[in-house]
Amino acid sequence: MVTQVALQAGFRSYTALVQAHKHPFFQIILPSRGVLDLEIDGRGGRIEGDRAAVIGTGDRHAYSAMTGANRFLVLDVFDPARMPANESTRDLLEKLAERRYLALTPAAHSLVGYAEQTFACSGATAPDTSHLAALWLPLLLEALSPKARPADRAVQALARAKTFIDRFYDQPIRTPDLARIAGLGASRLHELFQVRLETTPHRYLMDVRLRRALALLETTQLSIAEIAARTGHADQSALTRHLRRSRGITPAAYRQALGPAAQASVETAHSCGESVKRH
Repeated sequence: MVTQVALQAGFRSYTALVQAHKHPFFQIILPSRGVLDLEIDGRGGRIEGDRAAVIGTGDRHAYSAMTGANRFLVLDVFDPARMPANESTRDLLEKLAERRYLALTPAAHSLVGYAEQTFACSGATAPDTSHLAALWLPLLLEALSPKARPADRAVQALARAKTFIDRFYDQPIRTPDLARIAGLGASRLHELFQVRLETTPHRYLMDVRLRRALALLETTQLSIAEIAARTGHADQSALTRHLRRSRGITPAAYRQALGPAAQASVETAHSCGESVKRH
């Protein structure tokens, strides 16, 4: 028996031929290029520009693309219970499916743009969506939901930025890109980090990278250069400078200070076949 995946995502193009069907999973259709006419359980609508659609499980729907090139980001959510934050994922999907057609918020636009960059750079295919299951879909559902109160929006924006850093700390992250993910201006995001976390977006990113590097120094025998690469540092020298400024010690000295017991535990872990995987 083949295990069903929780989520499949990818870019699809449609023909002008009217097609109708239904399926036992939620489906989210987001605009990238072109226009797609839809009818979901008798309610007509259009996906283009600032409009998206969420189709509920078992909802009969028909679609036809206008002539010309078109491309849409389509997410098939098979099992919301297996998604992160699963207590709210199904509820959010059901509420959005009741509305059917949705206006894209700036945060949702940013997430679609990020997905386009991710697929273009990695050549990811539909089954290769573990990173979406881990982070992207919950952020998208929150961004598509009805607007919260101003105070709640600030909390949610900050949470989006923090979660993005926590997941993608090993990738190049610029403050303007982070602000777009949060759905805020760069100065407003900077203000939120200072007021609520007493730090800046850049310092928070650097702290996350350093914590991940220390964890790899403690639990693996990877070279310092490899650890630097896996934690978003430009090179071994950058990691060394960062650790020396923060802790007054070099990576080699930190690892040496762990002592024989820690080194023995690392060797035991490797002998048992454990390894650290690159994201």
